[in-house]
Amino acid sequence: MKTRRTIKRAVTNRIGIHEKTVANRMARAAGLSPEVLGELVEALETPDDIRAAIFQLAGRVAPPKKAVDSWLSPDLPAYRAYLDSIKRPSVLYGIGWRVVYCNKTYRELLSPGPHIPAFPGSMPLKNGVLYMLRHPNAARLLGAGSIKAYERHWCTLALAHFAAAYQENRDDPELQHTLREREKSPSLYASYESATKWIREHGDVAVSSEPRPFFDPRGEEHVTRAQVLTEAHPGSPLQHATWGIEGDVVDDGGGDGGDDEGDG
Repeated sequence: MKTRRTIKRAVTNRIGIHEKTVANRMARAAGLSPEVLGELVEALETPDDIRAAIFQLAGRVAPPKKAVDSWLSPDLPAYRAYLDSIKRPSVLYGIGWRVVYCNKTYRELLSPGPHIPAFPGSMPLKNGVLYMLRHPNAARLLGAGSIKAYERHWCTLALAHFAAAYQENRDDPELQHTLREREKSPSLYASYESATKWIREHGDVAVSSEPRPFFDPRGEEHVTRAQVLTEAHPGSPLQHATWGIEGDVVDDGGGDGGDDEGDG
């Protein structure tokens, strides 16, 4: 409680019980059931390392934290308003890259059409990484028609980023689904195995500041280059990515930023 600067009354309000009950539970934490201890720890809003330490001191094993549904995030309205204020293509997604919300410019860039024909489960307006890895026409836009450019600048980065995310969230159903989709393709499976080498060389999150070949399907279709600027939000299951496409002239008012993590 001292670490979190939390008073006992705040804990009781979060759980909905009397202060004396909280005091009794804290006094006999070692004898509490994992469920009751978990309720107390969650009310304290402890970081993961402190949470694990409390369970260890009580002779318990910390249960996995419940996943927060991206659509239930209390910050979602603010994120939607923020994305709508950005003139560049911008998308909000959860841990498994399932699209939660995208702005109008993103929809115009990656809507179904001649260059992005319907392919169940792998459409960019539904899941950016599955589109990148599984859509048979992905290289037409990502890599501007060059398979080598697609694999180097898009596919390898996505696989490495997925590998890093999966290491930390093996129980996430959406990441498990992506893993199963990856296993359906022998060539993709081989590429995934080589992604560990990329992680050793570039860190546990795939980062590339190099602009990537991209075929812009809007208006006067043309080959250009793109950068994907991503931003994670600590304590939230959501993060967002903004596409910077060479040739676009927009005024974002300083809205977008972050690290280019290449996860689309």
